[in-house]
Amino acid sequence: TIFPPLFSLPPKLAMLVLFTALTCAWSAPLPVPATVRSEGGRLDIVLTLERATIITSTGVTLKTRAFNGTVPGPTIRLKPGDDLTVHFKNQLPDQGSAYVHNQFSAADESNVHFHGLHVSGELPSDDSTVPVLPGQDMVYQTSLPDDHMAGTHWLHPHRHGSTALQVAAGAALALIVEDAPGTLPAQVEAAPEVLMVVMQIDLEMTQRIASRAGDSWFQLSDGSLQALVNGEVNPSIAVAAGEWTRFRVIYAGWLAEALNFNVGCEMVLLAKDGIYIRDFPRTLTGAAPIPAGGRADLMLRCPEANAEYPVTWGGNTIATVITGEMKATADLESWSPSYPSYLEDLRSTEVSPNCSCETRLDREEVNGHLFEEDFVLHQSFLGAVVERSLSARGHPYHQHVYPFQVISGFGNSEQGGRTRGGQSDGAANYEMPGD
Repeated sequence: TIFPPLFSLPPKLAMLVLFTALTCAWSAPLPVPATVRSEGGRLDIVLTLERATIITSTGVTLKTRAFNGTVPGPTIRLKPGDDLTVHFKNQLPDQGSAYVHNQFSAADESNVHFHGLHVSGELPSDDSTVPVLPGQDMVYQTSLPDDHMAGTHWLHPHRHGSTALQVAAGAALALIVEDAPGTLPAQVEAAPEVLMVVMQIDLEMTQRIASRAGDSWFQLSDGSLQALVNGEVNPSIAVAAGEWTRFRVIYAGWLAEALNFNVGCEMVLLAKDGIYIRDFPRTLTGAAPIPAGGRADLMLRCPEANAEYPVTWGGNTIATVITGEMKATADLESWSPSYPSYLEDLRSTEVSPNCSCETRLDREEVNGHLFEEDFVLHQSFLGAVVERSLSARGHPYHQHVYPFQVISGFGNSEQGGRTRGGQSDGAANYEMPGD
């Protein structure tokens, strides 16, 4: 839109134009990443990791590494049973940052990890231990099981030594396994959908990592910035008042801090980490404490028309939901999904012999050990039912390929909840036994 000079307009109209311009400057619409979809049971995609300069609507400048030059990269949408081929091209210039074991290093080495998919963890599939050097290519090929559960996942670099630097500044994209028609409740299937890739920003920490890794490229012009949402600062999200909207929230975090996702609207949990919950609809009693790398599918219904609802994290606004006219919808009905064999309920299943273990997580160690490629902490067999007792100090827990089920813990095993230091981080019913 091209506005005429303000001095040529009547005073009231000039004030309206000025207000509109300021509003647009400070609250740009939520960007929608480019989307690529599988066709005929397969998807071939070229992903480059390259240097990029991102400028937000508020004037924040970020010099970073990005998939296909955008933050976030293109959204990948697959279906159960699809074959996926990723032609990964590391186009980063080589700064001479050599790999140093268990240190921030190898700034320009990379690879890709399909975070959340239940697929093979060995080449040519999702093997995160193999680096791709600057100027080199790697072809990843993987097949989703025919019964792979639909859900929200993401893709990011996973090179030991450079993951923090690359993910911290925007190298990530959404990876969604779509629901087959007729498999969701009608209210959920018909709901509008919003994708939010929330990227945690910590300028001081990232600068220290870049310095230690020998990187001279990373720059950020605003040290107070906490997060980017789809590559934008505090974007606006338009929804209808009274209508259920499905929010796919991906927390592309890399530090221990959880994303306490809060909106002043009715918020119902649908899925966590790409897995539908068993007791939908579960109305959350507070913020959704999404751990680093985690995902939450939330159904939101905002009550007031023509209103603004800040999306907050720790008291800071990271986006703003703006409602239009009222479009009232009924309360959500109960629903329990059908689960594939790899997600069967294990709460009444006997643990396999010699498959009970304890895992203690510190900031840098697991059971007192630093990472070593050839060191095996626990060993089991294919098809085993493994029980793992977890304790963590300032560290989330994540494992590749095989989902796990929460049996007890998180403070009160009957009420659920996520605790840290005895204090709740968010909704007491976000984590529940059986999830």
